[in-house]
Amino acid sequence: MICWLGVLQSVLLSLYFISSSKENYKKLFLAIVLLMIAIRAAKSTLYVFSTFQPIYILNIGFAAHAALAPALYFFVRSLKEGFTFKQRYILQFIPATLLLALCTTLTLEGFWYTGGYTVLLFYTLIYLVLTWKYFSSESRQSLLPEQVKWIGLLLIAFSVFLLSYFTNYVMGWTSYLSGPL
Repeated sequence: MICWLGVLQSVLLSLYFISSSKENYKKLFLAIVLLMIAIRAAKSTLYVFSTFQPIYILNIGFAAHAALAPALYFFVRSLKEGFTFKQRYILQFIPATLLLALCTTLTLEGFWYTGGYTVLLFYTLIYLVLTWKYFSSESRQSLLPEQVKWIGLLLIAFSVFLLSYFTNYVMGWTSYLSGPL
């Protein structure tokens, strides 16, 4: 039940930020991040608590995970004064788009458990490192101290979410359910 409350909260916050994001990249990227977290957490919750998980539902969750990484990066990039989204940035969403396009054909045994999931987790980890690096060096300069603290806490929360999947699958340290929790 707690997992579903988190999903609902992410969806509602995402809708709020989307509705108020007119020409505001910060809010738009934050909305995308929250929506991708909601989809990923919903997929994980279904995977753990349901006996019926169509492969396309699982793959939509993996695609959301892949989209979350660059969306989080661009959210932090958008904090810098004068940020403009260039069309070429869309290329960073190609992996998520491919996963979504192949959502009916990729299987757990034939793709995800034979290296696909590991690649996705390392892909996310690389973006997470880049996001923290950019936040530490670039975007903080144009923020007020309380904004730095708020964004830092937000990044910590997103990092815990993303790293919970990494530490579960790659390292075996945490429960799979720790992500959506």
